[in-house]
Amino acid sequence: MSITRVKTIRGLERGLAVIRLLRQRSASSLAELHSASHLPKATLERILLTLQREGFASQRIADGRWVPGHAVFDLG
Repeated sequence: MSITRVKTIRGLERGLAVIRLLRQRSASSLAELHSASHLPKATLERILLTLQREGFASQRIADGRWVPGHAVFDLG
């Protein structure tokens, strides 16, 4: 039996990695997430905005730090 090699979706992998970071840390600044993720800042910002739009990330108004959104906790 042969195993078919299927490519993964890099953007999805990156987004999930950012969600993991948000769950592991308390509120994080963009600079802290950039340092921890090693993603380019522009890419990280696009990922965070997409996650925010879908409820998986939230940016606090008071200090601009990022935290997990309600949808992360809805997953269990």
